[in-house]
Amino acid sequence: MCNYRLIGICFTQPPASAGDAIFGFGDFLTALALLVLVYNSADPLYRFRINVAPIRLFPLTFWTTLVVGGGSLLTDLWFAERWYAPAWGVSRAEIQAGLGLLFLVLVSAWTWFAFVRPASFAKLNAKAYFLALYRAIVRGSEKELAAVASELSRSGKALVRYAAEHIHRFPGEKVPEPREVTKYATQALLLLGNRKLCRQIVATSPETAIVIMQEARAAEKYRLPLGQFAQNLTTEALLNRDSSLYHEDGLSSGLAGHWKPFTNTVYGDFQLVAGMEGGSPFDIDYRVRLSPEEFDAYCRVVLCTFKSYVDGGWYESYPHAFGTAMRKVTEYGSGDLHKIDKLEDYYPNDAEARFSRACRFIQDALGILDKKDGLQVGKLRLPGKYDISETIIDVLAEAASELISAASRVREPKSLAWHIQHNTAWAFFTRLGKRGPASRAFRIKLARLLYKDILELEKFPNFKGAGVLYVVLNCTALGNYISGRRRADFPIGRAVLAWTHRNYMRLAEVHPPIAQRCISPAMTFDKDRARIVRVFDGGLNLNPQEVVLDLARWTSPGCSSTPETRRVSRPRRRRAPAKQQ
Repeated sequence: MCNYRLIGICFTQPPASAGDAIFGFGDFLTALALLVLVYNSADPLYRFRINVAPIRLFPLTFWTTLVVGGGSLLTDLWFAERWYAPAWGVSRAEIQAGLGLLFLVLVSAWTWFAFVRPASFAKLNAKAYFLALYRAIVRGSEKELAAVASELSRSGKALVRYAAEHIHRFPGEKVPEPREVTKYATQALLLLGNRKLCRQIVATSPETAIVIMQEARAAEKYRLPLGQFAQNLTTEALLNRDSSLYHEDGLSSGLAGHWKPFTNTVYGDFQLVAGMEGGSPFDIDYRVRLSPEEFDAYCRVVLCTFKSYVDGGWYESYPHAFGTAMRKVTEYGSGDLHKIDKLEDYYPNDAEARFSRACRFIQDALGILDKKDGLQVGKLRLPGKYDISETIIDVLAEAASELISAASRVREPKSLAWHIQHNTAWAFFTRLGKRGPASRAFRIKLARLLYKDILELEKFPNFKGAGVLYVVLNCTALGNYISGRRRADFPIGRAVLAWTHRNYMRLAEVHPPIAQRCISPAMTFDKDRARIVRVFDGGLNLNPQEVVLDLARWTSPGCSSTPETRRVSRPRRRRAPAKQQ
């Protein structure tokens, strides 16, 4: 029944009693206030998920709220005032049911993307994902970064899939414009290098690092911009004593200590470690000073990569990836040795513990090489070519040479100097005698490097060469003569004694301070009689014993003035067998 018509449309007046409201304006305000309260009090994880949804939830929420709120208000007013309406057969309940359904769809969309099926990085939300990650890092809230660190594990595969590898191109070569999703994925991986984010990944979400590295290895994408991420990840993992590195240090850590999921995934692929763009995982922040326990963990992760390097057959090429690692090992292992010189109460001491671990690191690396079948050690004698390292054994020998040179900084007390120089550093010669080909080649290369440093004293006096000569004299002929020579020490000891006999008197005249640094405080240089005397404590023997190096002449074997005095003599060379006629 029409009250009147307008442009052919029948208008009727609603009845005085239009029924109860299903979703009125008051109900809408209550639901909206509840939705706002839930969002503001929600965990940062769910807010991050809302921000990275593939649909723009915030603009959609605004317009939906405007439509539903305005429609419910207008409906209540329309039926309360009984305004004329088109006779379309739609009741007040049906209109409000439609508005309530629209609001329910909006709430369901929020619930779906926040709880049921959170969105990960994809083509549709690449820009939104990058911007949400960027804003979280800029704000720097630890609680928010912890949530983001956990959520990143769900997008690790997609980020690696869409990110672009760094490719070296020639000048002038045209570079195709990457897709938008590729640009945002690459930039997102660069954002992972933020140190505060890496700290949260190590502390709360190590699975994120595991997923990203696993996906990079599975996709064989070795030149992704993950260098800064791996570098800060290593730094924070070392500084956090509760990180996965310290729970994967052996079988005492259970199955995780046997499998080592974090260590083997992040550091167990040499190609991935060597190919990372933007830095090396071993190049930790120079301002960080590692304790002995942290330095031990650092050596373990380097050895993990070193094992992959050897097992993969990459050892035949120059190991650029280990240049930083070996520099850090020698730096942390020997940087503080000078602080314990003349320190009476030296045990336990962090500097000595780090130095011992650095020496053990080189021995462990040689042990891995010795187990490699068909190992090629390269040329053993490279006169004049030691400025360029050609194999990994040369790199290890150079690191050992630096450690032995650093050991010369400790001169007193005698017990500490002997422990540092002989029991720790000089063990390279005495403990590697019967091992594999790598250890034997290492001994030869290290001896040549040490002798090369000593030969530099002939050209110009310097403290490095003087320190090396001091260690060799203290640990070989003038230090071990009473207990007998070791076969491993014999070649380098013979060569150094011969050089000392030829050059020490001239060095003492040219530069007396350098000449004094060449001998131990337990040794005495008698210039008038041209000899160096080393006096040993008697021990069980009440009479002290001494070893004399006569610089004026070589004595025959066994010549001594008293039973307590021995003279160092030149070892006789073996004659070559006569050729048969």
